[in-house]
This record gives sequence, structure tokens and C-alpha cells, in this order.
Amino acid sequence: MTPPATPTLVDRGRPDLPTNRDEDWRYAPLKAIVAAIDATTGPMRGEAHTPATDELAALLEDLPAGYRVVLVDGRYAPELSAMADGAANGPAVDVVDTAAEDDPTPRDAFELWNRTSNRHTVRVRVGDPGDGDPSRLVHLVHLTTASDGPSHPRVEIEVPADRRATVVETFRSLPDAAFTNATTTLHVGTDAGIDHLVVLQGDSYVVRTVVIAEDRSRATAGAVAIGHASGHHRLDVELAGPGAEVSLTGLTVAGHSTHHDTLAAVDHLTSHGTSRQLFASIVADGARASFTGQVVVAHGTVGTDADQQNRNLLLGPGARADTRPWLEIHSDEVACTHGATVGRLDDDAVFYLRSRGIADRTARTMLMRAFATTVVDQLASNEAIRTWLEAAVDEVLDEIVVEAASTEGRR
Repeated sequence: MTPPATPTLVDRGRPDLPTNRDEDWRYAPLKAIVAAIDATTGPMRGEAHTPATDELAALLEDLPAGYRVVLVDGRYAPELSAMADGAANGPAVDVVDTAAEDDPTPRDAFELWNRTSNRHTVRVRVGDPGDGDPSRLVHLVHLTTASDGPSHPRVEIEVPADRRATVVETFRSLPDAAFTNATTTLHVGTDAGIDHLVVLQGDSYVVRTVVIAEDRSRATAGAVAIGHASGHHRLDVELAGPGAEVSLTGLTVAGHSTHHDTLAAVDHLTSHGTSRQLFASIVADGARASFTGQVVVAHGTVGTDADQQNRNLLLGPGARADTRPWLEIHSDEVACTHGATVGRLDDDAVFYLRSRGIADRTARTMLMRAFATTVVDQLASNEAIRTWLEAAVDEVLDEIVVEAASTEGRR
């Protein structure tokens, strides 16, 4: 794959943004993203509203119990966070000035914008020792208020060698025009492990999740896109040490008029690495979900095992799903497979449920939930997280069914 050109800044510090002619952005909802940016920064933006602490706290009330690290518009908010209270195994949080650091070349203009707009990085060190409790959740919450234009959070999460951690990263926003442009980097040390889940519930977004997996590390990285606005989520994974294993799982529920785009890029840089990708989407009539899955196997490596699967469920004639597998193999001793499916709700299954006295709307919701549950079970091994996630997904599915019934009634 040809590397992208180095982005540069233009007027007002905003870079020259990519277009759909750029390979990594071919299916991205750039028009919707730019419209959200303009609404947040341009002349259409109304008087800035500075939210009260209790207004922000209301966005945290339903979250599962655990340690909590909260960022408001990209800045660490200790008054909203719930830390270790002196516990030895709690997360350590530092805010560091990264202006002088030698960052690698940004992959795209949005990453450059993130770096130049926020010169501070929130660094979170997590992980219980081998005899600790790895189920203790660390919840990283990004709240976007649009009170000062787009939000540009930068986070680094470190799991030291021989440690394990469970981290959920949630993106939410106040009910106003908002745009989030975030970068989170996970450093998974030798023989360490992490279960990381991104939940996109806010307004328009461009979010990057970078995973660097060292020797014999185990990382699961999940993503759930269920927000009411369009956006692009990129997962960049480097299997940097021999014997590393990474599993990527994603679920998109695209409601009417939304477009969620996912790109998962996995680089097998060393030998005996294993990667798994399973991404699924439920797409309402008039909505769109896009997936690009890249696997690159470096020259000279051996024992690589990679699998990539994408499943899509379309709920109407106006629903659209794009799926694009991308394998780039520079070594002979590999096992790489991929597959994709696009289908609709099974009419026979709907008829069967209705013949048992179940209403049409309920029958369709049950089938959608069954499709989603197979992915949710892989996204969250922690029971509390799974219960919370199922409730959030069910809420969006209910909205899709109600919207479809309302549209049908107007015809």
C-alpha cells in the first residue's frame, strides 16, 4: 500500500482534509464530518455554552462500576474522575506536555490536527499484577461539549510487562453540534494482556485507536458504533514482538441517515503472530456502514496466522454496506483467510415467529438482537460491561424499528 502524503496545515490551523479519492478514506462520510466541523467552528455556530459540572456528571450515571478517567473536550477532568482511592493496583494518570517530543509522521491530516491542537497527552498506566484482579474495570470517558470548537483528545494507555487490564473507552457528547478528533495509543508490554473496547455514542467523530503489541502479548480491541451521527474509526495494530496475538471485533448499528466507517489495519511485523478480525453491522433503511480490513505480513516473517470476517445485515432497500478486504503478503509461510457476507432479515424466520403469535415489529427486533448478540458476546467478556452494552445496543435497535414502522405508516 502506498503511504499517504505528509499532511500540512492550512488557514486557522486546520489541515487540508482528505477526500474520498484517498484510499483510506474512500468510503468515509467526509461530507457529514466536514459539515459537523463547520457547525462547530464556522459562522453557523451559536453562542458558546459552558456546561455545568452536574450537566456533565449526568452523562456518567449509567456507566459500569470501576475506576474512571474522564476527559472533557480533550482535557483531563479529575473532579469527574473516580480514581483508586489509595488502592495499589489502580490506574496512574499523568498529563504531560508532548510539544517537544519527536512524534512519528502523522498518518493523515486529522492526526496532524489532533497533535497541533492539543499539545498535552493524558497518559494512563493500568494493569493488575499476576495475583491481582484483572476484571477491575478502567473506564476512560471522553465528553465533548462543543463549548470551544472541536475536541482533540490524545491518550496513551500503557499495560506493563506481565500485567493485565480491562479498559472501556466511551465517547459521548452534549446534545449540540459537536465534533471529536481523538487518538488513543495502547502499549501492551511483553507477556501482558488487555481487553479494550471503544464505544462511540456521541456526535460526529474521527477516532484512531493504535495498538502496539510486544512479545507474547495478548490484546483484544473492540469497537461499537451506535451514535446518532456519522464518523470514521481507524484501528491501527502493530504486532511488534514474536508470538503476539491480537483479536479485533466490531459492531456497527447505523440508524437512519447515519454512516459509520471502520478501517482496521493489522501489520504483522514479526514472526508467529496471530490476528483475528470479526466486524458486523446492522444497517437501517437510508443508512450506510463501511468496512475496510487490511492485513500486511512483513517480508522474512514466518508462522503468521490471520483471519478476517465481515458480516452485514441490511434492513431495507435503501440500506447500504461496503466491505473491502485487503491482504498484502510479503512472506510464504502464512495462513491468511478472509470472508464477507451481506444479507437481509430472513423472511421465513419472521414468518415463523409471527405464526407463533409474535407481532411483526417484535419479531424483527428479536432477529436483529440475535444477530448483534453473537458479536457483543465477543466484545465483552466482563458480565457488567456486556449487560451495559446490550442495553445500549437494544435502545438503538428499538429506535430503528420504531422509525421503520413510522415510515411505513406514512406510505
